[in-house]
This record gives sequence, structure tokens and C-alpha cells, in this order.
Amino acid sequence: EDELPMRLLETAETVVALRPGEGDYRLVRWTGQPVPAMGGLSVRGPSRWANGVQLRAARVLGEARPGGTLRWQLIWSVEAAPPPGMDYHWFNHLIDARGRRVGQKDGVGFPSRHWRIGDTVVIWFDIPLAADMPSGQYTMRVGIYTFPDVRNVPLSDASGNLDAIELGPIEIR
Repeated sequence: EDELPMRLLETAETVVALRPGEGDYRLVRWTGQPVPAMGGLSVRGPSRWANGVQLRAARVLGEARPGGTLRWQLIWSVEAAPPPGMDYHWFNHLIDARGRRVGQKDGVGFPSRHWRIGDTVVIWFDIPLAADMPSGQYTMRVGIYTFPDVRNVPLSDASGNLDAIELGPIEIR
């Protein structure tokens, strides 16, 4: 199920610790073929932000249960150089059928000062789920914002009005 992450971890070149409780970065050099398809949720509609980030895939790792943690994985690539000095964070909002946010995890994807065109980045977010959360299907809204000023980055679409990609369904059992 997690073939790509295991292959990446086996070839880790550098591990960079983050603040206590935030895990670490594992920087690897992928010299093989393009990142293999890994299943999961397909991206429909606009999937590139104005800062040059292209979302390639998203999926839930393992089972998501009320009272547990939803482990959310994003695979994205750098298609254009970001503006100098700009830093970005991700938001991941779990939305119920009535459009309410029932879970959230924000965080750094990978500091933009290190981006190179053609890089592919695999990141994970652990989203706590309430114990009283009903089982069912949910949607994830994924977006990028500038940090520390917190301005959403628009998607590169015809209207320019979108700032997040909606992915789903995500099953909570």
C-alpha cells in the first residue's frame, strides 16, 4: 500500500528535524522514472496554484475512524519558481456533507527557498478526528497560503476565483 514512501525512506539522504512534536523532513533524490501512480483520490478540475505548485495526487493512508487520526498524503510538484522571499503553508480542511469544517491541519509543505523546478514532494498531515464524528463520506479542501501574512494562493483557473481543491469522497468508518 505504501510502496513509494517506503522506497523513498530507504534512499533518504538527509533528515532535517523540525520543532518538537512536528516530525522531520526526509530529503531524497529521485532519479528514476516519474513518480508512480499510487491510487487514491484523483484531482479533477484546476490543480495548479498561481505560485507554480501542481497537485499530482492525494490519498488517505490507512483507515480513518472517529476518535482516531486521518493520515492525509499529498504529492505535488514544482512547475515554476516561486517569487523570491515568499514562504507557503498548506491547509487541509475536512468538510462534512453539510459543508461544515469538522477537521483541519495546516503546516509547512517544504520551504519554497529550496524549491527547484521539476521537484516532486510527498507530504503527510495527521488530522485528529472527533470521537463523536459520524461515520460517512467527507470531502477534503486543500489549499496553499502565504506565511506569515496568511493570504490564500489562487488556483490557476479561467475565473481566478478558486483557492482550494476539493477531493473526495473520504470514508470515515
